[in-house]
Amino acid sequence: MSRSSAVRMNAALVISALVLYKNDKPDELGTETMLRAAITLLSDIDESVVAAACTIFRNVSRSNQGALLLASSATVIESFMAMLTRRPVKTIAEPILSELLAVLANITRVFQGASVCSQYPVLVPVLDILKHARLYPSEVLLHTVLVISNFATHDQGKRDAIAKNAVEICLNVLTRVLTPSQGIKCETEAAQIELTRCVIGAIMGLSTYEDAKPRVLEFGVEPLVACLKHPHPSIQQSAAIAVNSACESPLGAASFTRKLLADKVLLAIPALHPSLSGKDEDDKVLALDVLVDLLSDNGATATAAAHKVVQCLDMLDTLMELVLDPLREIHQRALLVLQQMRNKGGDMLAKRIGKKLQKQGIPDPDFEVIVGLTITDFGRQYE
Repeated sequence: MSRSSAVRMNAALVISALVLYKNDKPDELGTETMLRAAITLLSDIDESVVAAACTIFRNVSRSNQGALLLASSATVIESFMAMLTRRPVKTIAEPILSELLAVLANITRVFQGASVCSQYPVLVPVLDILKHARLYPSEVLLHTVLVISNFATHDQGKRDAIAKNAVEICLNVLTRVLTPSQGIKCETEAAQIELTRCVIGAIMGLSTYEDAKPRVLEFGVEPLVACLKHPHPSIQQSAAIAVNSACESPLGAASFTRKLLADKVLLAIPALHPSLSGKDEDDKVLALDVLVDLLSDNGATATAAAHKVVQCLDMLDTLMELVLDPLREIHQRALLVLQQMRNKGGDMLAKRIGKKLQKQGIPDPDFEVIVGLTITDFGRQYE
């Protein structure tokens, strides 16, 4: 091996470039020889040589075939795990750290890689980076989040990550990424979107595990609802999956519905039904107020809202039951909602509401307020 660090570094870069060029044909490079040389360079005393050596592994692992090749090499895995865990992560030179994490993200992308890496304490330095996210460039954060996301596809990795507070840490990072002026700002808007997408993807993966759901509820309502409003579709979709997972736990739906109720533009009518049919009287009042607002519109919004209520399974029946609620605040609002639905929904909907009211045994005075006709007159008009 050359005594010149420049020669060693350039040799590593040449191998890295050849690997990238021949990624689909690794055997043509003499895979075992190449890996032995690259592993040797990882222990070089010159950090620039080590960083260059890491690029070899990064380029090898770009393809799934290459990632599997590295995952099946105990020497490679142990070398990388040692580099990440033998000293505090903050003392690793940034160029080396970035390459190490990129390789780890590539290897854990395949199931075998995630399974092998989960046997090492690599989550400790990875999560330490996210705990101090503002100290690292966005590229390092992106690779780090991808590692968490990949671990979340593997049962053992997911359990370990959650036990080490990965949910809370990732949600904290998400909050900072969503407010770049006060938190984490990438160099370009595209990079900001990509980092947001990857962070919410990691949270989505973790949220499907039962132990993660209460953590999402405790720390994730604000940032996840913000992601539901994000203009990027994949961010919205991942946030929706995470919210759906969290809503499977007790009080989950109520927690997110309260937040959604504050944003009437975002609100979907079906999201109100859990609050209307639940036990929390304050939630019922809030949900009814939102319906009143939506139905007060003089345009197509009110008409669409009226028909959407009918389309939502059991929602109309729930409103009928609320008319009979002994609490005046709920009773009066339920009357107003049904009255507006009758006014804005057209003749067919008016008939349907009247028939439902009759079947429900709604008192005559309330029936007349809602339908605008006495029960007798209604029977004559709609027979």
